[in-house]
Amino acid sequence: MGKKDSSTKVLMKRREIFADAFGLLFQRAGITVDMDSLEERDTVVTLPVNIGDAAEWVDRANDVAFEAYVRHVGDTDFVLLCVENQSEVAYDMPLRNLITSGLQWWKYRTQLAKKNQETKNLAKGGEFLSKIRKDDRLPPVVIMVLYLGLKPWTGPERFQDMVSPTIPGLRQFMSDSPTNVVSLVDLTAKEQTYLKSPLRILSKLLQTHGDKKAMRRVLHEDPMSHDIPAIIFRVFNDLTNSKLTIPRKKEHNDMCKALDDIKEEGRAEGREEGRAEGRAEERENNIHNLVNSCEQQGFSMKQILKVLMDTFGLSLETAMTYLPDPIN
Repeated sequence: MGKKDSSTKVLMKRREIFADAFGLLFQRAGITVDMDSLEERDTVVTLPVNIGDAAEWVDRANDVAFEAYVRHVGDTDFVLLCVENQSEVAYDMPLRNLITSGLQWWKYRTQLAKKNQETKNLAKGGEFLSKIRKDDRLPPVVIMVLYLGLKPWTGPERFQDMVSPTIPGLRQFMSDSPTNVVSLVDLTAKEQTYLKSPLRILSKLLQTHGDKKAMRRVLHEDPMSHDIPAIIFRVFNDLTNSKLTIPRKKEHNDMCKALDDIKEEGRAEGREEGRAEGRAEERENNIHNLVNSCEQQGFSMKQILKVLMDTFGLSLETAMTYLPDPIN
């Protein structure tokens, strides 16, 4: 397993991250859900599938899977939620998801058939032969593709997009499977507001990758950036081949400690901008915008001073002149 696959799998095993991603997926359908009973499940499905007189063993796995009771407006569904992590576009994803979901349902069917046999709760005829009762139902299986690539997702949206029948009417007889993609680099600003976990910061960092000023702005303006899990930085570094400072002694860290490398660049750029003719006005605007942003987020005057000094290389005396109420 490569570094990208390993770190993203660790990320999605976090319950709050997993639930947040699926919350966004369901939000697109106008469904607000409460996934308060997530239980991680083994993702590997190894089953004997009978084809005629032969039995072949089929092996398939998602990256991460949780079973959950999904609640919405008084209704409850028991659902298997699966994630496929992708750092590159997979043009066969609908087929892969069709196979995986089918095997997951076959697994549930096998468990149900075994239970029916043990309880001898089967009528003669079709129920006895299939081992499934007339009123038996399988739980929903929903597979989401979490795309963490730097380029927009361009893969097919459904399995039928991979098949080209000459006669259009044939499509109505074909199986189909959607590709439920949550692409962090493609999220709109509104969609990012739906994310309540550090997945929002990762989305913003991926979208601003390569633009140091924009990255600093994200990390200064989003309140969530004050307490970011180390795994977010590991995933970002693995995906972008970057070297953001990762905390080693504790799982969480504040903005000033975790982003020393970006801030050092900011100090250097700030000093150079201050010396460069014609850049003074831009520098002043950036400072005032940062002060306003910090005020809106409820920063104390001392915190604003530290951010100004760290970001623009200002002395304490100079930084105080930008405060609306200077500290004595």
